[in-house]
Amino acid sequence: MNNKRFFLLKMLIISVLLFFLCINGNTQNRILKKKYFQKTSFLKKVEVLRSKFSKNKIIPKKIELAVLVALSHYPELLNERIDFRFKKLSTTMKAQPKFNFLFKSRKKRQYVVYLNSKTKSSTGLALEELTFNAFVGWLGHELAHIVDYAKKSNWRVVGTGVKYLNSKFKKKYERSIDLITINHGLGYALYEGMNYVYHNEKLSTDYKENLMINYLSLDEIIVAATEYEANKNR
Repeated sequence: MNNKRFFLLKMLIISVLLFFLCINGNTQNRILKKKYFQKTSFLKKVEVLRSKFSKNKIIPKKIELAVLVALSHYPELLNERIDFRFKKLSTTMKAQPKFNFLFKSRKKRQYVVYLNSKTKSSTGLALEELTFNAFVGWLGHELAHIVDYAKKSNWRVVGTGVKYLNSKFKKKYERSIDLITINHGLGYALYEGMNYVYHNEKLSTDYKENLMINYLSLDEIIVAATEYEANKNR
């Protein structure tokens, strides 16, 4: 009899948990849908976006719209010199100051965002497979790196690069960059980009594990993005 009661109680608890998980999942889906960046929504705005956010930027034509949408969330980068380039990488994207930055003042510093041009022989993500929304999210993460660099002196940027070799620092640093991305209104785009990676069977286990270890989890992104939206609407 006791075993039967215990079994019924256990089933009741499981049913309640599933109910709340279902509600939470539906809520998240509604939030994600509401914040989804669709390419068609921006096609008619490209001229306006270009006039406002392309200053001092070199942007390949085929990714121009996504880059401009991402840049529109970073007004502090309006005057920064940023070159977006395709390059064969072992990762998906990478943002860094140009090699000669030590010989320039912070205000004259230039940055480059590299995007993976080949994927067959690398562990990086095939950018062509990403939705517009996810692509904007990944770009937003790289722009968050530039926001971080732009606040630092040349030697502090060097120090960040050296400390990045430490696994504990890398994790703390990349998670802080994710938070910068989220706090610029790109949390849900970042969520889709990360979610795509975790469910992509073509990507290596090592690549996925690096993201899981060093970056915010999907649940953490949703929590932070929801908190950002709540604070923004107060």
